[in-house]
Formats: sequence, C-alpha cells, structure tokens
Amino acid sequence: MTVIPVSKRFFVAISLPGMGRSIDLVNQPPEEIQRIREAFQTGDLAIEFIEEPGTTYPVGKLWVNPHGDQVTLFI
Repeated sequence: MTVIPVSKRFFVAISLPGMGRSIDLVNQPPEEIQRIREAFQTGDLAIEFIEEPGTTYPVGKLWVNPHGDQVTLFI
C-alpha cells in the first residue's frame, strides 16, 4: 500500500458531485507523479492526514494536471 502523508490544510472539504472530497498536491516532481499514478492504477493508493496518524483513506479517483506539477486525489 502506498500511503501519502498530507496535512489537513490541503484538504478541500467541499464534495464535488460524483468525485468526493479532494486533496491537491502541488509542486510534485515527475517521478513522484508517476509513483502516485502506478499505485492508483493497482488500487493501492491511500492518504493519511498527519493530524490523524494511523488512519488511512483510500483514493477513489485521481486527476493529474497535464500542464503542470499538480495531482488531485479524491477520497
């Protein structure tokens, strides 16, 4: 399981219809974006809020900005 630790300050609490709540990761190097994509494709990607150690949330959808270094994870 690939678990990405993030702070809740990156969490967008508004749920988008059909997508869920999101976390935006910016300034990600290409290698990290590839690692995230591979983990998502195998259904092996989750996030863990730094403020809630030990609790993981599976990533249901993923969007990678084709023009930049941003990844949006939907839980």
